[in-house]
Amino acid sequence: MVDWEGAGRRCRRCVVGWIIAAVLVGGSIAPGVHAIEGVGLSLGSLSGPDWRADGIDLNLDWADGSEAGFRLSVRELQLPGLPRPVENILVECPRGRVDGFYLSCADARVRIDPAVLDRPAFRAAFQWDFPNRRLSLSLSELRIARGKLGIVLEADPSGWHLEMRGHALDITRLGVLATPYVSLPKGWETSGRLSPRIKIRGSGKKVLEFNLNARYQDTGFSDPQSEYLAEGLGGQVSGHMRYRGRLWKGKMSLQLEQGEILTPGFYLSPPGEAIEVNSGIRFDPGARTLEIDALQYHHKGVLDAKVSAGFNLANGLGLQHLNLQTGRIDLQSVYGEYLQPTLAETLLDDLAWKGQAELRLNYSPTARSDLAVTLHDVHVDSAVEGSRVTGQPRPFGLYGINGRLFWSRGGTPGGSRLSWQRGHILDKLSLGPAHMELRLSDYEVRLLGPAEIPLLDGQVLVDRFSISQAPDDERHLEFDAVLTPISLQSLSRALGWPELAGKVSGVIPDVSYRDGRLQVAGNLLVRAFGGDILIRRLRIQDLFGVFPILNAELVFKDLDLEILTRTFSFGKITGKLEGVIQALQLEDWTPVAFDARFGTPEDDDSRHRISQKAVDNISNLGGAGVAGALSRGFLSFFEDFGYKRLGISCRLANGVCEMGGVRPAENGYYLVEGGGIPRISIIGYNRQTDWQLLLDQLRAISATDSPTVD
Repeated sequence: MVDWEGAGRRCRRCVVGWIIAAVLVGGSIAPGVHAIEGVGLSLGSLSGPDWRADGIDLNLDWADGSEAGFRLSVRELQLPGLPRPVENILVECPRGRVDGFYLSCADARVRIDPAVLDRPAFRAAFQWDFPNRRLSLSLSELRIARGKLGIVLEADPSGWHLEMRGHALDITRLGVLATPYVSLPKGWETSGRLSPRIKIRGSGKKVLEFNLNARYQDTGFSDPQSEYLAEGLGGQVSGHMRYRGRLWKGKMSLQLEQGEILTPGFYLSPPGEAIEVNSGIRFDPGARTLEIDALQYHHKGVLDAKVSAGFNLANGLGLQHLNLQTGRIDLQSVYGEYLQPTLAETLLDDLAWKGQAELRLNYSPTARSDLAVTLHDVHVDSAVEGSRVTGQPRPFGLYGINGRLFWSRGGTPGGSRLSWQRGHILDKLSLGPAHMELRLSDYEVRLLGPAEIPLLDGQVLVDRFSISQAPDDERHLEFDAVLTPISLQSLSRALGWPELAGKVSGVIPDVSYRDGRLQVAGNLLVRAFGGDILIRRLRIQDLFGVFPILNAELVFKDLDLEILTRTFSFGKITGKLEGVIQALQLEDWTPVAFDARFGTPEDDDSRHRISQKAVDNISNLGGAGVAGALSRGFLSFFEDFGYKRLGISCRLANGVCEMGGVRPAENGYYLVEGGGIPRISIIGYNRQTDWQLLLDQLRAISATDSPTVD
């Protein structure tokens, strides 16, 4: 073997060309000398405008004619775009071809430092035409990211073309390798496999065109808080980008065929047919801005939408503007496919939808934003499945909803209107047709004028209504209304109560709802049983939740006992009744605590009479004796009796009612204090009574005790 180091120095331009080719393509070259059997060159360092190679050694072994073997080693190679040098490169070509300035190797073996590749050795083939500077390179079956990668490169003075084909590349590992160029937000994790085909065309250090077609499978991601999750994603993505002027322009297409995506705002899982997304793209590398043009979103039978958006990539993925327009959306499909899985344990987690809607959104984080929604014959019913299982009433339902809603932030919104044909509250409280004019702006929905909402055989006249969201994300509701007379008969039937007589009406002032709590700041006045019922300090926590808690105080004034007792088939009593229920607490609409007192008003000058049936029923409540005693004595000849005053009290705690009456009596308390002729007094003896037993007695209206007669 002859040492050609000096020859290499004398023909350095040739050698440099060959070395560059060898370094870049994984082969080795030698001058076309036929009389020499071997050449060994120690070239030290070579460099160009955007590359550098150090520790270069080249050995050539001549065979017959133009055939030769190559062996090239490079201690360190720095290339543009790589975050760190490639080290310890060894290229061996046992049988290559050297013909003048034409160099080729059909089966080179390459070995590099294993920091990037899973296996440090791979095969390569190349052809190099040095005078014309034409290069052809093929690298096959590179083991990288737990998959395979093939690379084909074609280059000449007019430019270069690179094609890469990957198979089952591990996305997590690819993310690690790509960290010097791009990285996920801190704490995010990815998984899955990617099989890409990438074509890149360029000139010098400039990339001019980019094509991508890739299949992904078993792909997933998650954020540190587990709010954004995906698993089992499968489909394909393709795109084409071309550099024109200072902009990248192109198109992108994505098909999602399987898997699940869950975010705080929506859930997504293809039902068997791919979800398709197609879009135009513009990217300005200098300004770091990305424009999504005319994106088409197609989910067959569920949702079609057009979207355009702009992003500033200088600091993360900052949204600059968003425009969204849909065709007619089937609300039942969109709710079931996209929304319901994200609404667990909320007011909206069990809704039945029918009807269609259209949506148009223009959004900007810094300028005016507008939203328009058009509703077409929409039906919505709440807690449908839950009510079937538990038997509890459905909180609300509205049917035949139509309207156009316009929302604006930072501008004056157009007028909104909303109407419905019928509805219900708590299943049986029926609502009639209603129409209202609204204004939706910033974080508020406000009623523009009075609205009349038919309720049973009366109406709710709404004077003021607004819903707003404060900066601290608390939702506020304000409400003023008047309830026109509703028959207690229809109300009791709707609520499943014993059938009541009379009418109920009232004023509903200053109702607010904040942070899950409904509160009436003023006094709620209800007119019923010929008198007034004043509801004060009304508060309801978790109104539409699984365990609502109600606190209130009730004051009863001038109730007509004849109407009241006739309503409950209690037996006839005439006169007036007043009372108070303090510290009332209901849990899941069941009384658990209160302090109640009822009695004859001090200034009541009306006629006080009580029937035999009422005497027996009142006696039963206080444990006064054997029922039906009046029917066995001389008092059985009288239909009713006089009384001076009557009353009863109950303090409920821990399921036990501590009983009392109008005043103390020997060993008991007076439930009825006699007066007039004939007169009768009823004394109760039970100081403590099981609350459930007392309720059962009231429901059954059975007589079990006897009165004491004066």
